Amino acid sequence: MEGYRNDASEEFIQDDRFRKWVLSNDPETHAYWTEFLIRFPEKKPAILSARAMLNAMRNLQNLPAEEQGARMWEYINEQTEVAPTEVAATEVAAEPQVLQRGALQFSWRWAAAACVTLLLCSLGWYIVTKRVENRSVTYSGQLSQVAVKMNEKVNTTEKTQLINLPDGSSVELSPGSRISYPATFSSEKREVYFTGKGFFNVAKNEKKPFFVYANRLVTQVVGTSFTVTSSSENARASVVVKSGKVRVYMLESARKAGSGRSASAVVLTPNMQVTYDPAQNLLSKSFVAEPAVINTPKAYPDFLFENTSVSKVFETLEESYGVSIAYDAATVENCDLTAPLGNEPLFRKLDIICQTIGATYQVWGTEIVISGKGCKTE
Repeated sequence: MEGYRNDASEEFIQDDRFRKWVLSNDPETHAYWTEFLIRFPEKKPAILSARAMLNAMRNLQNLPAEEQGARMWEYINEQTEVAPTEVAATEVAAEPQVLQRGALQFSWRWAAAACVTLLLCSLGWYIVTKRVENRSVTYSGQLSQVAVKMNEKVNTTEKTQLINLPDGSSVELSPGSRISYPATFSSEKREVYFTGKGFFNVAKNEKKPFFVYANRLVTQVVGTSFTVTSSSENARASVVVKSGKVRVYMLESARKAGSGRSASAVVLTPNMQVTYDPAQNLLSKSFVAEPAVINTPKAYPDFLFENTSVSKVFETLEESYGVSIAYDAATVENCDLTAPLGNEPLFRKLDIICQTIGATYQVWGTEIVISGKGCKTE
């Protein structure tokens, strides 16, 4: 019969016979450990704390991580330390009879130790759960949960690489970026996993939405073009839309939506972007730095305005850039504009208009707000 070299409880909890004795009360192992306690009474404190630990973990139906378990053992051993003189011979002799009844007679110290064990196991379970959750938001962590075989492309060059996907979509992969996708998409949806920076041009298919899982962000589209930047789960990330409509979810919300529960999403149209702030774990929606023309205005293709009402100018800009401009129609009713705005960027165009009519503008999220006193009539 082994004497076990250490008095640490973990030595017993790692023993198959010990676990079988505690968890199933097997007759053979019961006889073994009854004899063991008689021959090695000095091992009783470690055995009691190990037994309490196993029972607590069985109740939780989960095991802590190795590092957390080591800290738990250290603390439990401190709490259940017993001087050799406290283990009387009569107590050792009585131990086998107690064990045969299937219960341990704990003193208040053992009961306290068991409570501490249960508390630490709960903490260990929480920490392990959070670790698993954190791993599941990374590129590699999400890939590990995918059942189908994935093809991975990694851009190890210093130039952008064009990657063609099975459905006719494509992605311009920036240096250091990577993408994984199946050889054939499923019949219900198209899913790819991505990290880094890439410009996606998605083939339109209303029956099979396209999903890009990029660390903590999930982008859903039908057919559109957009740029995703997400280098890691703890870095700032963004989705910038060039054409079409895009829905962006936090990964947690996307999982809710996938299970049929209601989930919040940020809807983006061209010239809009969403930014993820890891410090606050929030998404914020705004215009891109330099909005581009998405619809050339038929009446004013060159943005050349001659004695044109400012209301009409604002309507032209809204249509051309896909933006929303809020203003008081009555205030600008008598305002006309004569100016060659041409290829000036949107915000420069607004600067010229506002200087001309004595107004100012502010950008509130994805809305441009014009304010001023209006124009006087002669």
